[in-house]
Amino acid sequence: MINFVVKLVNIFIRHVRIKIFLAATCAAKLLCAAQQTDKAFSGVEAKPYLRSYTQMRAGLHDDTLFFQQEKIMFGVHVRMNEHWSAQMGVDFISMKYPYPKPAFVTWKKERWTVDAGIIMPSQISQANSFWNHRFIERVASDKWMSDPTADLGLRVTRRWNDYLSVDLSVVSGNGFRRLTDRYRPMPAFRLVLTPVEQVEAGGYVSVARNRGVSAVSMYGFVGLQPGEQWKITGEYHRKTNFLFEKDMRLNVASLHASCDLTPWWSMICRYDLIWTDAQGVSGSYRHAGQAWIGGWIFRCFPSLRVSADYRNKRPSGQALRGEDWLYVCLEFTY
Repeated sequence: MINFVVKLVNIFIRHVRIKIFLAATCAAKLLCAAQQTDKAFSGVEAKPYLRSYTQMRAGLHDDTLFFQQEKIMFGVHVRMNEHWSAQMGVDFISMKYPYPKPAFVTWKKERWTVDAGIIMPSQISQANSFWNHRFIERVASDKWMSDPTADLGLRVTRRWNDYLSVDLSVVSGNGFRRLTDRYRPMPAFRLVLTPVEQVEAGGYVSVARNRGVSAVSMYGFVGLQPGEQWKITGEYHRKTNFLFEKDMRLNVASLHASCDLTPWWSMICRYDLIWTDAQGVSGSYRHAGQAWIGGWIFRCFPSLRVSADYRNKRPSGQALRGEDWLYVCLEFTY
């Protein structure tokens, strides 16, 4: 039944090619249904938002200079009542094409939460909550893995107590850019532990299938906040049959730390390690190697952050050349 519904949705999208219309229509229908089923519905609170990421970079290894308006996102958070809310946004990636991301409806009651629509995978949202510097770089799982950062699906979360949270999700497995009928629905399970106030740990498992090959994604996360100024995070992500190639196992480990020196100045450092366990059909993964980020962040105004950082990448392949960059990044939020 789920395969049939997903296939109908994919056919509609391929022919109509208006993804924003799809997201807005689904959200509006669900909001109307929520209004009719909840007699306590009163006033609606709507809060618009806008985020803009701009990057300028200079290559120390090849004397190149780039300017890029990497991303612009805008949308609205809608709160209907204590149980129902929604978020509808449009994401312009590299200022080329608009995508509905995110676009989902949320229902909450006591310890239960249900999200339906175009949602972000649980492991990426958890890592983003600690990294919190998306305008500089994506989290390691987003940057080096092929998993989509948003997908059409359903997620159910249960908060058992102050220390344990569990969620189960089923998504189409195709991502928000290309909704085709090649993949089967992808189930995922996440467990989050918060044993003390300063520590958060989580585990995530998902299974995707395409062309008769199953790819299993396993993710582990530990976040520490030893003080009000410090955040230290470690991540490990392993995926079997990466890119649906048999015996291609990709591993990504990331360690990053940040320190708020003053309310206006912050310091960040991050190290990513990418490696494969075996050679797949296409040979070594071209991004395998090491990557560093280190720099400063200055909050000019509450809505504007500017960063200056140095980055290098050292591929594991001897035939590949290393890269060294100087970046200046700007984030504007409203």
